[in-house]
Amino acid sequence: MVSELQSAQASASTVLLTPIVSVYEASTATQLKRKATELLTKSTHNVILNLSKVNHMDSFGLASILSILKACKELGGTLVLLNPNSTVLQLIQLTRLTTILSVVETQEEALALLQ
Repeated sequence: MVSELQSAQASASTVLLTPIVSVYEASTATQLKRKATELLTKSTHNVILNLSKVNHMDSFGLASILSILKACKELGGTLVLLNPNSTVLQLIQLTRLTTILSVVETQEEALALLQ
């Protein structure tokens, strides 16, 4: 379960979500997807998902990422993954999500991609 989910406005059109959890699984994924959906609007249509605190992700985590991406796209925005560790990055690469998602190491890189 998400012990804490931080959200912040990264720019006028972008929200930064940071799950403070080591395992990104079913309950975490559900809460994160719900929070992202609540924050998205026509003017705030991009999400930067900071994965720096996540040590492990399962299929529910991947599915929630795809749901958030879909919600962003419906509003004309997108999703950028920020700073996943090597284990999570390997899963993202194995599932070929890097073909539809941008993965960056810094928030500055993420914001630059979204401009």
